[in-house]
Amino acid sequence: MEEHSDLIALVTLAIYSEEHLPALEQNLDLAEKNGWGSLVQAIRRIVMGDRDIDLLPALDDEDRTIARGILQAITDPSSVGEGLLQQGSELSRQGRYEQSEAVCRRACILQPNSADVHAHLGLALQGQGRFQEAERAYNKSLELNPQQPMVCLNLGVVLQEQKRFDEALLQFQWTLALKPDSVDAIAHLAYLNERAYRLEEARTLVERGLALSPQNSSLWLIKAKLLQRDNRIEEAATALETALEHNSEPSLLSEIHSRLGYLYDRLGNTEGAYRNFCSGNRLTAQQLAQRQIDKNEYRRRIAYLAGLTAQGVPAALPESPEPDATESPVFLVGFPRSGTTLLNQVLDSHPKILALEEKPAAHNTVQQFMEVTRGRPDPLAQLSIEEIKSLRQTYFSTVSKYVRRDPHTIFVDKFPLNIAYAPVLWRIFPNSRYVLALRHPCDACLSCFMHSFGANSAMANFLTLEDTVTLYAQLMSDWQSFAAKFGIMFQDVKYENLVANLKEEATRIFDFLGVGWDDAVLKHTENARRRGVIDTPSYDQITEPLYRRAVYRWVRYAEQFEPHLNTLKPYIDSFDYPQP
Repeated sequence: MEEHSDLIALVTLAIYSEEHLPALEQNLDLAEKNGWGSLVQAIRRIVMGDRDIDLLPALDDEDRTIARGILQAITDPSSVGEGLLQQGSELSRQGRYEQSEAVCRRACILQPNSADVHAHLGLALQGQGRFQEAERAYNKSLELNPQQPMVCLNLGVVLQEQKRFDEALLQFQWTLALKPDSVDAIAHLAYLNERAYRLEEARTLVERGLALSPQNSSLWLIKAKLLQRDNRIEEAATALETALEHNSEPSLLSEIHSRLGYLYDRLGNTEGAYRNFCSGNRLTAQQLAQRQIDKNEYRRRIAYLAGLTAQGVPAALPESPEPDATESPVFLVGFPRSGTTLLNQVLDSHPKILALEEKPAAHNTVQQFMEVTRGRPDPLAQLSIEEIKSLRQTYFSTVSKYVRRDPHTIFVDKFPLNIAYAPVLWRIFPNSRYVLALRHPCDACLSCFMHSFGANSAMANFLTLEDTVTLYAQLMSDWQSFAAKFGIMFQDVKYENLVANLKEEATRIFDFLGVGWDDAVLKHTENARRRGVIDTPSYDQITEPLYRRAVYRWVRYAEQFEPHLNTLKPYIDSFDYPQP
């Protein structure tokens, strides 16, 4: 019977869901051509409603056994569903998540009230990065059976992936309530507490987890972060060296190398630091290749956006609908790792400013713009007033998911790479102002190369110094050209000046925004610690007092930068930095 299980499953699915009838008919036509005419006739009668095997056409012993198996599966589809569930589970284990999803969805048809089936569907969706759909599958599984610690854990993970950290925290806590020795839940809780500056809770969780699993690399990584926060740099490096001795997932291993490189840099071991940055980035590149994430996808996008204004202001540009005062965001942009997180924290500490930290409001808006204007020869000029209003609505609808705007405060949208979206944002929000965060081009590029970012096509450009420098030159060239042609209202601020004289530099920005200085800004570090989880690569640095150790760090890596200095020289000059 096992060799006919696929046929039995397909017939059962077709009876429970008409969408599978075409696939069944294809299989039956083929079977009939191969000499299985009697069985095919019997199956078609079963599908039409005959359930008495004695009323079916004359069948030989093998055909009768198959027909009897089909009738049994129709009466009790759970056996077929279990077989599909095992198949889906094995596909997920092999990393074949799309195939697993298809199998699990078939199992859901036959066993709609099976918590296991919905849980495995969630795994297949999670493996594809479809976190919202995975969340729905896990919630359905828990609705059917709340006592599933592994499903609670997985739900916490997909919530964390969606940046819904408070909800994720609750799921991990519930996982521990169901399974107190769940090391994975302990590690996730320690991770979130460390990022939220709840350091004592994080330390307690790390020690609890290591007592249960002394070779857990995730916990050693978090322990290193905690030691680093205490400025125990050598001990932190030792903790990461311990983590490297144990088997780790490639994504975790790349983060360990990146963090260890940073610690070696702090200890003055430039050679060891660079070696670890390269090792971590190579591992990340391998993972991105496996997931078919291509750095050139992002480059093509920014080239398209730059091309929108390559010839200057579009001709016959229709007037934009006049936004009111609350509909002109301030965009904080720049190359990543140029001090935007520190500057955003300074701005957010001002009582008359509300700052949003790296959310996809502009991205969603630009994505809609590209869909609406696809195929138009002059997209900016051909954007109608109604379309502009719709794009503004998309932007503020996304913003409202994260913060509640106050009409009496200035709204700042901080996302460094929104610098590439400036032409579209200018068309939608013509009265918006921009704050441009600057840092010595070599330091900005080095810092991006040093850090472990999320897996996407933009961050894929930071895995070699050459790619990082190329992207820097492209973005800054496009910005300078656009800002000059369109007379953009912007104020630049240098990271080096900000850390050297916070009040003076911040006052320039506040004057540009029209709010003036407020002493509350001096407590920006305390404000950062109260914010909960900070979702930027420099989350652990902005809760420190101001420091200058990262200023001109690149000089120690001058040998590695030698091939790239000619590319960066125009920006070193134009931003008035000293020549090497």
